[in-house]
Amino acid sequence: MSISMPTIEAGNWVRVGNIDGIVQEIYPQGHSYSFWFVYLNKYKPTKHPVVWNGKFWAFAEIPGYYGSYAKESEPYVWELKQGRSIRNPIF
Repeated sequence: MSISMPTIEAGNWVRVGNIDGIVQEIYPQGHSYSFWFVYLNKYKPTKHPVVWNGKFWAFAEIPGYYGSYAKESEPYVWELKQGRSIRNPIF
């Protein structure tokens, strides 16, 4: 049974698998990916496209692509490094 995709905005904290991170940029509606997700990978900001699989958020499977490092100046990297506050729900 499919669950409707949660409404998210750039800056929202989300969980992809067992990793918490921030929605960095939303793809246009109808795109095969939902958004860019930025998370900490061994203390280094990393980003990866994410999809809604009908039940939960999942990393997009792109042959040969395993994410890329995010620059310190990119949106939401500073917030990511500060950590999630109790006031920031996980979507």
